[in-house]
Amino acid sequence: MKNWLCLLLATLAAACSRPTPSVDAATKERPAPWSAAALAVAGEIPLQHEGREKPFATLAAFTLYAVHGRRDLQFTYGSREANYGGGDKVTLSPVEWLLDVLCFPEQASHYPLFRIENARVLDALFPDQRHAQRQDFDFLSYARLMRPATKGEAAPIQKLMQLVRELREAKDEKAMAPDELALVHLHGQFFTYHTVAQTVESLHLPYLLRGTELQALFDGAQRASYGQMLAKARPVAALAEQLRSKPEAERGTAVMIVDELVQLGQDDGGGGPALFPPEGPRSQEERWLRLGDFARLALAGQLSSNQQQLLGALERLANGDSMPAREAAVTDYRDRAAAAAAARGEFEKVQLEAQYYTLNLHYQALHWFLPGFLAVAASWLLLLGSRRAANIAGWLAFGLTTVGLGYLVGDIVLRCLITGRPPIKNLYDTFLFIAAVGVLTALVAELVTRLRVALAVAPFLGALLVMLARLFEVSDGSDTMKQLQAVLDSNYWLATHVTTINMGYAAGMLAMVIADVWLLLRAFGIAQQRVNFHKTIVRMVYGVTCFGLLFAVVGTILGGVWANDSWGRFWGWDPKENGALLICLAQVALLHGRMCGWFRDFAFCLLAGATGLWVAFSWFHVNLLGVGLHSYGFSSGLKAAVFTFYGIQGGILGLAALAEVVRRSLVAGAARPEDSGRSALPAGLTPEPGTAGK
Repeated sequence: MKNWLCLLLATLAAACSRPTPSVDAATKERPAPWSAAALAVAGEIPLQHEGREKPFATLAAFTLYAVHGRRDLQFTYGSREANYGGGDKVTLSPVEWLLDVLCFPEQASHYPLFRIENARVLDALFPDQRHAQRQDFDFLSYARLMRPATKGEAAPIQKLMQLVRELREAKDEKAMAPDELALVHLHGQFFTYHTVAQTVESLHLPYLLRGTELQALFDGAQRASYGQMLAKARPVAALAEQLRSKPEAERGTAVMIVDELVQLGQDDGGGGPALFPPEGPRSQEERWLRLGDFARLALAGQLSSNQQQLLGALERLANGDSMPAREAAVTDYRDRAAAAAAARGEFEKVQLEAQYYTLNLHYQALHWFLPGFLAVAASWLLLLGSRRAANIAGWLAFGLTTVGLGYLVGDIVLRCLITGRPPIKNLYDTFLFIAAVGVLTALVAELVTRLRVALAVAPFLGALLVMLARLFEVSDGSDTMKQLQAVLDSNYWLATHVTTINMGYAAGMLAMVIADVWLLLRAFGIAQQRVNFHKTIVRMVYGVTCFGLLFAVVGTILGGVWANDSWGRFWGWDPKENGALLICLAQVALLHGRMCGWFRDFAFCLLAGATGLWVAFSWFHVNLLGVGLHSYGFSSGLKAAVFTFYGIQGGILGLAALAEVVRRSLVAGAARPEDSGRSALPAGLTPEPGTAGK
């Protein structure tokens, strides 16, 4: 038996393991790893991206999530000796990876970045190679996509752009097959990386100085860096105007350089990060500056000495001749950029956000919820021996779960302080908020019932939702504190309607989980002799459902008022509105049927579990429909996750129903007389207590 178990574990480990991709050691440029101190400093560099100020660490993390689908980047240079530090593999944090992208672009372009899970994507991009469909995946680098395999052949990225263009002209993304969606997804990943990688490209391309007059401006040098060129942009522009009338062969490169600087000054950056805070007081929605903006200012003679020094620090970071010089430039650039942002009142929240991601409070909460759940399990086992020990384990579980809840609440509070918004702004926030409300409600229910059922549900629900939040964060690959959609840009309604309706979601999901516990206990015949125990669980489901109905109804009404305020009507049969109404109707029917005696314990818990499906539909599924005014927050992995939940919850309800049918048939068979002359009781009736055998 042990041998079979070891073989099974070894097989599972082999199935789950992935070979670490290898990179040619000849592509290494960076001589040594970035130090931990330099990475910490770099993570606090302020920048502006997607309309808000944020730290470098946030940009690095969400860019890596979007293009790689992981929280780190792992590969090997082929041997332990070639790897940094002689380890088995190289593991880059998001900040370390993005520093390489900006400072060592050639090396970073060979990193195994884009994960390909569909062999037909590889067949489309590399038709001269055959790729078998496998259970694991391959990785493509930026360099491999940019460079043709053979001379005269189109680069893979050109093929990809053509294929995606044809697909989008032919059909909507909702109608695309999985293979086609994989091509579109790779196209988006490539340009996400390309946009960020081009942010400081100008710093790596020195200008060639041709022409006696031009070289004289630079003391006879034949090359000039971007910063050096901007420092003398005005005299170079004046020289270019003098040379434009001459034949092209006699101009040198002055005219070409000035034309390029003008073009850079007109470029909006294509959505890439802006690295330089503007000078002067902050104005509403003011855009930060990019390298191209510095070219525009330099040509106009408006580039200040502070901006030149800031550009010089960034240039030393990108092109330093040694790692110590580059790491010194990291600190210099962070200090100068932070001072410029602080003068505008834009650095305090950037620094707080950097600290927020360093603290990682919701992840810390996970480390308290898991032992809290184990402590509950231990308390159940200890009931077989010492009740005193079981009580100690129970209170320990309560304490651990409460600490985890504290970390989770702290995480939510910090997000509110950073964004200046109420707790819920997007789908990601709903995970954390519903987890906090669900855990708190379960702990209150435990204090009332003292059954250890709600105490077991609390850390389980908290840990599950935190893990789902982290998975959603990576799979979605977008900033979880980004600017609000216009439809949500109202702190008042976010604090009232959105918060209230999500409290209803939390209670509905908690009632579903507690009902599932009761159904599984009944299905497996656990503690059937403890009638009060089972009755108390049912009452708990009833109470939590009442709590959820209150907030679902109030939240739905507030949503109608908000709709009238924003769109001029209270109700428009929007999918999100329909989902909220379905929750209210389902819970009203559930409670009404219970009060009227239509639903006994089993039917009530079964329907409470089914009501959780409506909650999930309103919470997430309406975002997959792509219609209505609430169609936002879609993630490629969300559809699979929602239907997986439907499958698991449907399986629990189906198992419970099947077990109930079997149990009742066995009870009916045991009650039916076989060879006696007595008549059987009518179906559905059982003898009164104490009358059996009389």
